[in-house]
Amino acid sequence: MKIENEITVLVKSDYSTIKNILEQNDFTIKEEYDLLDIYLVNSNLDLSKLSNLEILSKCVLIRDIIGIEKELLYKYKKYDENEDIIEQGKVKCPITDTEKALKFMEAIDYKKIFQIYDKCIAFSNKNIDLVVQLVNDEYIFIEIETNNKYTNAEELKEIINKYNLPIDKTNYFVKKAEIMLKKVLKDKATIENNTSSVKEEIKPVEKENNKEELLTSVGLDLKKAYEFFMDIDTLIPQLKEYLTESVENKRVMEESYNKKDDINYEIVVHKLKSESRMLGLTDLGEMFYNHELAAKRKDWDYINKEYTSLISEYDKVLNVLEKL
Repeated sequence: MKIENEITVLVKSDYSTIKNILEQNDFTIKEEYDLLDIYLVNSNLDLSKLSNLEILSKCVLIRDIIGIEKELLYKYKKYDENEDIIEQGKVKCPITDTEKALKFMEAIDYKKIFQIYDKCIAFSNKNIDLVVQLVNDEYIFIEIETNNKYTNAEELKEIINKYNLPIDKTNYFVKKAEIMLKKVLKDKATIENNTSSVKEEIKPVEKENNKEELLTSVGLDLKKAYEFFMDIDTLIPQLKEYLTESVENKRVMEESYNKKDDINYEIVVHKLKSESRMLGLTDLGEMFYNHELAAKRKDWDYINKEYTSLISEYDKVLNVLEKL
């Protein structure tokens, strides 16, 4: 197991602000990449009897660094009495197909409990490397790992504070996975109630088929969706969450489109691309992907030309989801 140390802090501004401050301190972008982590845990565990950190300690991850590498991953973390991370490491196994890996884990009785999307932008100057992480279109974090020059967390805290970044200095060991797990557990009762009512609604085979026909009418690929969500009982609550989040996603899209803000436009369409693809909305996901690429190259001619058709297709899907 590779042992390492790092600090992770919450950013208290938007990405444009943090990027400008870093550039003023001679940081340049070294690379950008997208990362998907799927957290799985043994189905036989009673999560209600475990603390959040205990749950995470039992998780296995399927990690996809999009277009770069895929792996099964186990993270080891040791905490002090304040639950600050004092040591951590990882064991990983390369894989070639995340969907097959998920099926394998499900076959040995593991279940998915949540996932994290990261858009990672690696910055570097002569002193230090750091990664700005845009997580699930909700949070921005900065992560710095120890190296030959800075060998412990205290030295990392000192160097990051040199740059007067808008960060939360009360916690240098933010646990991204715990934040997402808390959100899942908070919504657990609601999700279970929704799932229960859905099961009651679709108990007859005829009604189940009607819902599947409704979804396929807007191009939802059930075979693709069931690779991640097993069956319609687990898929429908995820689609309803996708629908609920659409209000904020459309607001951000419209605002960034009107302002010609390619950074925030890219962030939101990237998120929607990933979510749409996982839910089986393959064609819509491809449209979001084309807009993401256009935003990367600041191609507003393409975005302007295709924006109306994108929103029209998005609305068509949302209108169907409202009927579930």
